[in-house]
Amino acid sequence: NIGGGLSTVSADLAGDLGLPFVLPSLFRFPDEYRAIVDRYRERMIANGFGDKVSVTFPCYLHVAPTSQEARRRWQPYFENYVQFASMVRSAGARSFEFDTLIEGPAVCGSPAEAVERLAGMAELLGLDRLFQIDREDGSLDLMVAGQDMLSLVLTVFAKALSHWLMTVLP
Repeated sequence: NIGGGLSTVSADLAGDLGLPFVLPSLFRFPDEYRAIVDRYRERMIANGFGDKVSVTFPCYLHVAPTSQEARRRWQPYFENYVQFASMVRSAGARSFEFDTLIEGPAVCGSPAEAVERLAGMAELLGLDRLFQIDREDGSLDLMVAGQDMLSLVLTVFAKALSHWLMTVLP
């Protein structure tokens, strides 16, 4: 794996070597990585590694039965983290406001909101394996429409964890 942030050098190296590309998420919005992900993907294809394209974008995630409850419970913890982390790495952040961050690199809300946001990030960055099978067979729609919140939360967690394990760990 090669981590690169917004570095074209890292994207090119990963593309030339046929390696997975890992994006950081610390206060940067997913759309800021679109150009570098496209560059990596084009380089992989040009070098004959099109079937091995792998992009990882970690994000912050908190889910509760309702978006109001999720925000109420998570905001103090996340703001504490932001205060600490911004001392270490603040370059490039659009804002450190909670409401702004949960529209970008952080996902906070009901299970349906979490699935929608994670799917949006996956689509934007071409992370097509995260919920691909669940979308195709309709099970994702059934979970979102159903009342079984625990199943949905566990599914989101399991998918995110398995995606991370498959793309980050050697």
